[in-house]
Amino acid sequence: MERVITYPFQIPLETDVMNANKNAMVGLSKLAVAILGAGISVSGLACTAGTGLNVSVDAGEIYTNAATDSTSYSSLGTDSHQILKQGISLDPVSLACPAPTTLGQSINYLIQAKCQDVDTNPLVPLFYNSANPTVPFTGMGGNGLSQYLTRSGKCVIQVKAGIAASTGTQTTPSADAGFTGLWVVAVDYGDTSITNPIVKAANAPFINSSLLGNAPAFSVSPTMPTTDYADNSTKGATTAFVKYLIAQVVALIPSLVGYATQAWVNAQGFLTSVPVTSVAGRTGAITLAVSDVSGAAPLASPSFSGNPIAPTQSPGDNSTKLATTAFVQAAVGDATGYPKIIASGDSNGNQSAGWSTNTSGMSPGVGGNGFATSPSIDLSNAAKYVIHVAGQSGKSNGNRWVFTATGTSTGFDVIQNYQGGGGGTAIDSFYFTWQVIQIAA
Repeated sequence: MERVITYPFQIPLETDVMNANKNAMVGLSKLAVAILGAGISVSGLACTAGTGLNVSVDAGEIYTNAATDSTSYSSLGTDSHQILKQGISLDPVSLACPAPTTLGQSINYLIQAKCQDVDTNPLVPLFYNSANPTVPFTGMGGNGLSQYLTRSGKCVIQVKAGIAASTGTQTTPSADAGFTGLWVVAVDYGDTSITNPIVKAANAPFINSSLLGNAPAFSVSPTMPTTDYADNSTKGATTAFVKYLIAQVVALIPSLVGYATQAWVNAQGFLTSVPVTSVAGRTGAITLAVSDVSGAAPLASPSFSGNPIAPTQSPGDNSTKLATTAFVQAAVGDATGYPKIIASGDSNGNQSAGWSTNTSGMSPGVGGNGFATSPSIDLSNAAKYVIHVAGQSGKSNGNRWVFTATGTSTGFDVIQNYQGGGGGTAIDSFYFTWQVIQIAA
């Protein structure tokens, strides 16, 4: 670390003061690197919900590698040496996070920060007047102009809006060049305050509250208290904690795996040897058979009792995998696919696409036949197609007719069949529905 040397009665220069400031900053930087490491680190800057749709970012610091002075530092000029610089935010910062204006949408905001040197404190300084030492110049050479008198390492904090999207699909924007993402704030349509949890951005480099940084690399072996052996938390585990729990597990091994594993256990010094006395009622070197395990079946030609189950394979599978009843039923259904309805309609002209219904011969008061035509399908093949017609027609005197259908090479005819009554063939009303059912390929 460098220090400026001056002597009694020496005429001071502005560079003496400037170098003292610069050397102190460089020395602090090297100490910070030794503690925190050379990467970006953040301390403080906690983010909480503020008033309305605002968040508040607490005071804190950000540490970033940067040039010592990228612009002239008074008479000293620029200095490109990279050091770990500190950007400070002394007061809380309030940032607005407006809600999206479209129903069903949400938006993510990224709170980001960067370290930046900012020249501040503009004043008109007094300068030495060699012509009249008792009357100083106001401004350099008496120009009366102000100059910045402080170079501040600032922590610049901003909010960056993402793109509004359907709730649950919105994404968080990336940090701008030079910035580091710290927090993610999600806001939903209709929100009037920040209600969603504020979460740390991915890889946000917050350090802990000690001087160990966010990724300490110890060069010696630190010690700590051994926690209770039943503890299951994020507390640190000592070697005593780990060795004790391993010993409890290993204590179960001798009765299961025999002397070979016990020899290894003994070599580790975990516990005293406990030899196996018997396995399956026998002693010595033992090879277990299927009969030694209750309820076990051999791998080759097993004979199962009850109803064993297995995963149902994907449709179309053609391998040696076990086929379940569900797989077989699905495969058989796919193979035939019949019977199935290929078209339907009614006497009011509602029918499947490509089909038409003609009932001009069945107008009320006239009687006759109606028919439907199909797109190039021969429905006269009764072994392949069945035409189902349901409905009725009638006359006020009690006469009734029912409908039947006969397939033709171009469609089918709907026929009225007289069912008795006062005689005559004219009808007052009618309505029927029809379906064409394919029963075979």
